[in-house]
Amino acid sequence: MMYACRNYVAKAVNNAVATIEQGTRQNAAMVEQTSAASANMAGQVSQVRGFLSGFWLEDFARPPNRIRPGLFSYLFDIR
Repeated sequence: MMYACRNYVAKAVNNAVATIEQGTRQNAAMVEQTSAASANMAGQVSQVRGFLSGFWLEDFARPPNRIRPGLFSYLFDIR
């Protein structure tokens, strides 16, 4: 009777360890995938920065000093 109990406990412990090992392997695989995705994304960000470096947006940040004649002439009598 005692042998059967020990055998049952040993199997339960082995199953628990196997489940933990499987989870550990899955976590390691997800870490590798996440690392690869992060490296890929960093490369894409670098490409986008390169594309955007050709644009100069400072002119749009400042309000115009004056209204050009004709721009709003259909709304206001600006000469």
